[in-house]
Amino acid sequence: MELAGNLPALSWVTPPAADTDHPPDSACAGENWTVQQINAVMQGPQSQWNTTVIFLTWDDFGGFYDHAAPPFRDQYGLGIRVPMIVIGPWAIQGVYHTEVEFASVLRFMEETFALPNLGGADTVANDFQDAFNYSQTPLPQLVLSQRTCPKASPDDPVFDPDDLDD
Repeated sequence: MELAGNLPALSWVTPPAADTDHPPDSACAGENWTVQQINAVMQGPQSQWNTTVIFLTWDDFGGFYDHAAPPFRDQYGLGIRVPMIVIGPWAIQGVYHTEVEFASVLRFMEETFALPNLGGADTVANDFQDAFNYSQTPLPQLVLSQRTCPKASPDDPVFDPDDLDD
């Protein structure tokens, strides 16, 4: 991804089908695709970094058990928890404990760009404003390392546990 300081004001990036972390594809390959996208921003100009936030989330919970019941809000509910990582020079460090949902990203964009609300969910969603500290020293750009993914076996095109011993 060649950005060279030419990011639009808003970008929504989704991976190609093989890199979505969904079975039977490699979660490692999906992770590396995500790292490549983040690194493209991190390696851009400092002026671009100073005005950037990355909301990294997934479209579902990944099939793992969650010990916490979803909070009740209305007949539709929030559903089970999904990971979200906020990356940017003004993002607070550590765990963000405010309840957010997919519509929270929309609410943040609406407030940031003075856009009207798109519907009901975003009008009541938390807006991430307290996930940032604009008086802190900006966090530096951090280039992430990619992982070496296990090789697939010819007998199992998805994954061979024996590759973990290499």
